Amino acid sequence: MTHLADLQAWLQAQLTGKATEQQPSVVIEGLPQIIKSNGVPPEQRLRVYTSGYYLRLLECLQGDFPVLRAFLSDEVFGIFARGYIYSVGSKSYSLLDFSKNFPAFLLQMTPPAQTEAEWQRYRFPYELACLERLMIEVATDRGFESRDPAQKRPIGNIWMGLGDNLGVEVPKCLRLLEASFDLCAFMDAPQPIAERQLPVLQKTYLTLSRRNYRLFKTNLEHWQYALLNYLQSGCTLHETLEKIQSTGIKSAGELKADLLFFLPYAEEQHLLRLT
Repeated sequence: MTHLADLQAWLQAQLTGKATEQQPSVVIEGLPQIIKSNGVPPEQRLRVYTSGYYLRLLECLQGDFPVLRAFLSDEVFGIFARGYIYSVGSKSYSLLDFSKNFPAFLLQMTPPAQTEAEWQRYRFPYELACLERLMIEVATDRGFESRDPAQKRPIGNIWMGLGDNLGVEVPKCLRLLEASFDLCAFMDAPQPIAERQLPVLQKTYLTLSRRNYRLFKTNLEHWQYALLNYLQSGCTLHETLEKIQSTGIKSAGELKADLLFFLPYAEEQHLLRLT
C-alpha cells in the first residue's frame, strides 16, 4: 500500500519537473493512483495540474516584476521566468516568497561582459529586478503606521551632552539599495516602459519605505544612506556617527550641521523614529 506522503512527494516531483528517480521507488508508479474521471485519462489529468502549477508561478513572476517584464519584452522575460521556475521552483508556503531569488537568478544567468556597454546592458535588468523585489518587501513588512506619533525631541540636544539618551529606530519595512543607475528616474519617466532608454551609469543610494501605507522611494546622499544602513544593522546613533566619520564621507563638523536638517526630514518621511 502506497503511503500518502510518498504520493505527495511523487506528485510534487511531477508538478515541479523534478526527476522521479530522486523520489522513493515506491511512488515511481504513482500514475495508476490517479482516478480516471469523465473519460479523462490519468496522464491528461496530471498534465492539467502540471500546466496549472507552472502558469500560476509564471503569473506570480509577471505580477512581481511588471516593469522588468515590459522593459525586456514578454519573450525575453518568459525565457528567464521559465528557467527560474524549473531550476529553482517554489520552496515556501507563501507565493510572496517565490520571487525572492529571481534577481540573483538573473545575475547568475548573465554571460560575461566583454565591454562596458555590455556590462551596463546586463547589469541594469538585475538592479531593476532588485528594486521591484524590494518594493514588494516594503509593501508587506511592518511600518510605523500603527505606532503612536513620536514625541518631538530637540535635535540640538544631540550636541549638548544629551545624545546618549536619544534613541533612533528604523521601520522594519525600510529597504536600502546601492545602485549603478538612477532607478528612480527610470521608474518615474513619462515614456512607456518599452520605449525608455537604458540609463547612463550613475552611482545612486536609494531608500524605499512606507508612509501612511503608501510606498515611496528616494535617492539619498552617500552619508545619509550610510546613516540609515548602520542604524538598520543595530548601531546606536553615536556609534553610527563615529563609523561615518571614520570613513571620511563627512567631517565631524559637516556631519553635525547636516544632521540637524536630515533627522527631522527623515522622521517626517518615516525613515526613522527618534525615541
